[in-house]
Amino acid sequence: MVTISEVIQSITVESPQLGIELIENHWETKLLSRNVIALVFNSQCESMLESQREESWTQALQKLQLKLEEFKPCLLTSRITALNQQATRALENSGFHLMECYLELEHNLKRIPSMIGKAIIRPFHKNEISQLEKIAFESFQYSRFHMDPLLRSAEANISRSEWVRNSCRGDAKAVFVAEVDQRPAGFVICKEKALGPRIVGNLDLIAVHPDYRNRKLGYNLTVEFLRFCRSQKYSLAKVGTQAHNIPSIRIYEKIGFLMSHTYYSYHKHII
Repeated sequence: MVTISEVIQSITVESPQLGIELIENHWETKLLSRNVIALVFNSQCESMLESQREESWTQALQKLQLKLEEFKPCLLTSRITALNQQATRALENSGFHLMECYLELEHNLKRIPSMIGKAIIRPFHKNEISQLEKIAFESFQYSRFHMDPLLRSAEANISRSEWVRNSCRGDAKAVFVAEVDQRPAGFVICKEKALGPRIVGNLDLIAVHPDYRNRKLGYNLTVEFLRFCRSQKYSLAKVGTQAHNIPSIRIYEKIGFLMSHTYYSYHKHII
């Protein structure tokens, strides 16, 4: 019996000239109890004229969906630069739905503002992981998982809980918490990211529990993230968020982040 990995491999071998790469997302597959495959488009593909890409990509996506019918339920995902109009049209021609406009912002680390108020921001303690998981479970609403009507809210929330748990267990460079009344009220996760020859700091995930919002905790956690990035001598700090997450965008811009890139995230369910 042919496995989904073998199907992906066969398509990957056939499709270099199309500029499409398929990546099996094992973590999301396990989390969502369905096969999850990410599609990466190469807008610099030199084997096709720009005018041919939309039609060629549309045909390739339709063939892919036919081959994956026997492995349903499947979730196909793709995050593309907003400037890749051919991929945008090919995805929408093939029944993909827009989940989010994803914004990427950068900070040069030259001017880092002071924290506001008497904030207690410190590294997390190992005995707090379950508390941070609970904060993550109850604090998110804007992610592409939360915006997908075919995913249950519990699945979206658990994805954030597992994210912070894995980070605390070694996946992250650092995890800091905002402490209120001697207990965590929020957290921020920092990871390293290669950007060409440079290593930059990436704000991987941040959350403040709804019961503790409007106390500048998100602001202070972000400042602590920037301080950590500077201490590690990163050349740059990066963060990504959804265009509809206005509260986070306001914080980032107030602290000194500038917009750098815009992406579209698409989902297509085969059920």
